[in-house]
Amino acid sequence: MEIVAALKSFSGIEELCMPKPLKAKKESEPLVGWQQIATFLGVPMSTAHRWAKSGMPTHREGRNVVASVEELNGWLGREVAEPVNIATAETDLGAELKRDRKSVV
Repeated sequence: MEIVAALKSFSGIEELCMPKPLKAKKESEPLVGWQQIATFLGVPMSTAHRWAKSGMPTHREGRNVVASVEELNGWLGREVAEPVNIATAETDLGAELKRDRKSVV
């Protein structure tokens, strides 16, 4: 319970874990670089790297990694089987852990 209380009291956790937002891009413009890809997906760059290794559509153009917004949206539609819950400062992590534990048992 101390960990849950500590996480709730730390209000800047989203800023530390999530990439900084970039300028909005048109859907037809490709995302160039891990930072833009991660920001588009709303995940840290390490997660974008891991997803690319497991089949997320990306390719190299010279030294840059490039992804198409349309291909990423299509891939997300196929890969996400259930809704994803993103923890915020207001999320009751203890209740979420209990819920997840019950679904495994």
